[in-house]
Amino acid sequence: MNHGRKKPPRGNRRASDAPVDGNRIRPEKEVDGNRLHKESFVDGNRLRPEKHVDGNRRRQDSRATSRPKKKAGARLDIYRILEGAWKKAEAGERADVHLSQVFREKKLPPKERLKLIGYSQALFRWRFFLPEALRFSEALDWACLLDGLKTPDKRQVDLRTPLWKAKALPPVEQRLQWLSRQFPGTRIPPVERALPRWLAGGLPADANPVETATALLLPARLWLRTRVPLKKLAAELGEEGGSLRAHASLSDAASIKTKKDLYYTDAYKQGDFVIQDPASQAIGRLCGALPGERWWDACAGAGGKTLQLCDAMDGRGVVIATDTHEGRLRELRRRLAAAGRHNLEARHWQGDRPPKGPAFDGVLVDAPCTNSGTLRRNPDLWIRPDVRLDELNELQARLLNLAASRVKPGGKLVYATCSLLPAENEEVVSAFLERFPEFRPVTIEDPLDGRGTFEGLLTFHPQDGDHDGTFVAVLQKDRNSPEVADDGES
Repeated sequence: MNHGRKKPPRGNRRASDAPVDGNRIRPEKEVDGNRLHKESFVDGNRLRPEKHVDGNRRRQDSRATSRPKKKAGARLDIYRILEGAWKKAEAGERADVHLSQVFREKKLPPKERLKLIGYSQALFRWRFFLPEALRFSEALDWACLLDGLKTPDKRQVDLRTPLWKAKALPPVEQRLQWLSRQFPGTRIPPVERALPRWLAGGLPADANPVETATALLLPARLWLRTRVPLKKLAAELGEEGGSLRAHASLSDAASIKTKKDLYYTDAYKQGDFVIQDPASQAIGRLCGALPGERWWDACAGAGGKTLQLCDAMDGRGVVIATDTHEGRLRELRRRLAAAGRHNLEARHWQGDRPPKGPAFDGVLVDAPCTNSGTLRRNPDLWIRPDVRLDELNELQARLLNLAASRVKPGGKLVYATCSLLPAENEEVVSAFLERFPEFRPVTIEDPLDGRGTFEGLLTFHPQDGDHDGTFVAVLQKDRNSPEVADDGES
């Protein structure tokens, strides 16, 4: 194994790193279009088992040769799939979309899907710290070890220092120290150097990049928003239910440890819980929707916060959920039907005019953003080459303008992102308040990390708790403002 280290490739550049001759990470070597896999080929020919008398192969030999061939195919397939996901992310595309396509084409069962997701997350999370000279398959193996996973083909990796024995993963710093002992003479970069350039350069001036990077390198725990008593949900989930742990601050939130895909459980299908990060749940709670009110969720997506609004209103009143993606709305309608909530209208939206009808008591704009606070959950963002922040800012401002036109006097406008960048958060809100002086921030209390009260604007930092990084601004329209005219779209 070559333990030397080169500089990262262009697609994997972080912070102040520079590319080397514009080269990227190379996959395993190929001969005539075929990837070499251990000693599978000699002089271009695949090794064949010996034949026996009269051309018959002994039964024992048949079993011995067929099993390795099946495993080798599975190993090669996994590495190729993940290499494809890596290349998509290098090009600025979403790796999860590539994996979803693979899942559909290969009709993989839930257990295999979860394995591939785990492997891919480990790869994107740790590749920056590994020596560049490693082949793709070797880098994946080491990344899996750093995340506490078995290697895809369960082969042994030559360790100079034994792997930690603790059941829980050690801190990030300790894992990087362990890695440096595996590659003596190779300098492992400081943890803050792992931050993508677009993220590191956009953090607030008082941010601690070491704390931010360390928090974002931790795997995200699986959190639920329970819609039934916790004991009932634990019983419905069976063996997995025994690992449910209630959140310290959010009464409806609970974490769970499981290797099963919860989307296939009866409890999920009947709407007894929603998979939702605590920071997202906190934003839904800060909306403060009340029974009998009328709300508009402008960027509903698959509807986690939409359902939370419906639950807060206890089925009374109405929530209009819009999104530009019809596929997301189909999932939203399914989730609402399973949850037994009928106080919702899901509409496909062009994004140019607000919905018609009476003005709203509240509007939630969960705006598209860089997703910089979700690197724990979407680690392919670690190698995103760049972001189009100017385009996102233009979209965020336009959505707020549309939302403001439909808030009734005294009503609320809630702006939220899953970003850590002030350019998408405080600066967007500040510019909006200059355009619409009839809105003002209202005093809110931190429902998640218990940091006291804030004047309307609040950022949830991943280093403050086991959750994503998000931002929320709760604004109220002056009660003396003119009444809102009905000039939306149907």
